[in-house]
Amino acid sequence: MIRTLALAGVLVLIPVGAEACMCGPRDNVMAQLKERYGEEVRSTGIFREGLAIIEILRGPKGSFTVLSSSPRGMTCVVTFGTHMEDQNIISGPYENAEP
Repeated sequence: MIRTLALAGVLVLIPVGAEACMCGPRDNVMAQLKERYGEEVRSTGIFREGLAIIEILRGPKGSFTVLSSSPRGMTCVVTFGTHMEDQNIISGPYENAEP
């Protein structure tokens, strides 16, 4: 299976399961994921002491993409897949949580 994504006018083909670096301006990546798969941000987190933001996007048919974005606006696809489901997880407060 191959997933395609156009970044900055360039068509990128990615074999599922292959390790490949796919990066581009955040606005372009987000627009393509929304247009092609209907994916929207569901979760975000700060990674590497603020040097990156991790985002998990999910589409209406269960597709998902995990992105890593730099403060300068460059975004890279970390991984993607299918069959993402929401879970009802009971957890405690995160107000003073430390990694």
